[in-house]
Amino acid sequence: MSKSKPHDHIAGMADLARKHGELAQASSEVITRRLELAVSPNVLTADGQAEMARMVPEKAHAFARSGSETVFHLNAMLLRAGSDWLRETTFAAQATTQMLTAATPAAALQAQQDYLAGLTQRMTASGNALVAASTALQAAALAPVHRTATSNARRLKR
Repeated sequence: MSKSKPHDHIAGMADLARKHGELAQASSEVITRRLELAVSPNVLTADGQAEMARMVPEKAHAFARSGSETVFHLNAMLLRAGSDWLRETTFAAQATTQMLTAATPAAALQAQQDYLAGLTQRMTASGNALVAASTALQAAALAPVHRTATSNARRLKR
């Protein structure tokens, strides 16, 4: 498990927002150019036909890759959550044992406080990891669609 600072994922979120903006701009440019092509006589040329024919397959490929990335990252997130849960049940069982076998009520209370202090730290770390993982998932899912749309926009500007 990598140790990350509580707000390392902020830069990833900012990059994700920027890429969403780029995707919106590129999509607008591509749709506009393809609509112009569709109503022009150039649509009947070999280049025009090739451009129109690539629309559906390229989207299917980009979204299939996006779906694959989503499944991959979701699986990693589920494995992390399961691991965290199993680890926490171990800590809870240990704390319960310490509380039940404590020599004094004060020792039982201390065992409970120690467990709760550790729980707070562990849940904070797990929450931060979840935010970072969900940002990574979104970035990975967006990447193939972003790549396709921005590539098309660059190509169609020529």
